[in-house]
Amino acid sequence: MKKDQPAYIEHSNTDSTKKQVTLRNPTNVWFSHLDGDREERSFYYCFSLNEDDRHDAAYRYYGDLPDGRHFGTYVFPSMTSYADFKDPPFTGVVIVEENGRMQSSTPAEQMHLHPAEHYFPTTIVASPSGKTLVWITEGELWSWHMVFPEGRFLTDSGEQETRFGGRKVRDACMHADGILEVLLEDGETFGILCDEYVLLKPFEGGWIPGDESAARWIEQPVDYWPESLMLMIRKEYTGWQAVNNVDSIFYNNCSVRRVCFEPGLEVIKRGILAMNDELETVVIPDFIKQVESFAFGCCGSMNNLIIEGDLSRVAKWAEDAFDGCPCEKYYKQIRGQGVISS
Repeated sequence: MKKDQPAYIEHSNTDSTKKQVTLRNPTNVWFSHLDGDREERSFYYCFSLNEDDRHDAAYRYYGDLPDGRHFGTYVFPSMTSYADFKDPPFTGVVIVEENGRMQSSTPAEQMHLHPAEHYFPTTIVASPSGKTLVWITEGELWSWHMVFPEGRFLTDSGEQETRFGGRKVRDACMHADGILEVLLEDGETFGILCDEYVLLKPFEGGWIPGDESAARWIEQPVDYWPESLMLMIRKEYTGWQAVNNVDSIFYNNCSVRRVCFEPGLEVIKRGILAMNDELETVVIPDFIKQVESFAFGCCGSMNNLIIEGDLSRVAKWAEDAFDGCPCEKYYKQIRGQGVISS
């Protein structure tokens, strides 16, 4: 065993003596039930571009990414920094390439310093796409997001206070659709759409974006929208609406699959849900008094339009509200009659 190898490793780096385990599929399993699902594997890392500056060690392997890389944790030993300061050991999450080398473009992320060996996560789980890694240490939720084509991860930390109001995380579960279900210490449940970094709230057996998370779609469309996620169009948005200086909140071209409307909402704004090709069905509640121009324009799969309540009010809605949708002809027929009641 090398001198700089941390004390927690009980086996040498030879394949014949490494601790082997059978890793369970972590999908739809609470993290607390995955405790112990790890394996010791050999890897090496270099602190410089010089391949001779090689350090062979073993890391705690937790799983694989779709592109063949592996991920796990390692206690990096004490080392002397450039300022001749002795850095203490720290626990790091590592990405290991197929050839056994720690990915140089992804330096290990420091989790805790003293004592490092006490802060290993129960498990580390990847989202189904492999774009996000998630783990819990000491009641805090951490994640890495793949943000560059070469596969580099950026860390997400220090947002516990704003995300959950400073409350500790008791457990988490990664679902097959990429939504992480998070159970807080007080029993409240949240969800996170991992690859899109959106905070969710439970709603009718599924999820809706949290109030502030809805702003996420203002600047960058969501690329992935699972079936369990429903967008709620709310009657009021505070704070960020004025900052973004828009008259309407837009969710066009966001891959929306399901949408509902908050009771009390009266107007579906102009262009708000246009160009969502995966939106197949829309139910307009009876409390909606007005639908503005191109509100659902060019939703290419919208075959099912259900209008609840008195249909006479439809005559006042914008003529082009559903232009470019398969239901356009039906809508204009109802709007032209304007006197039919359900």
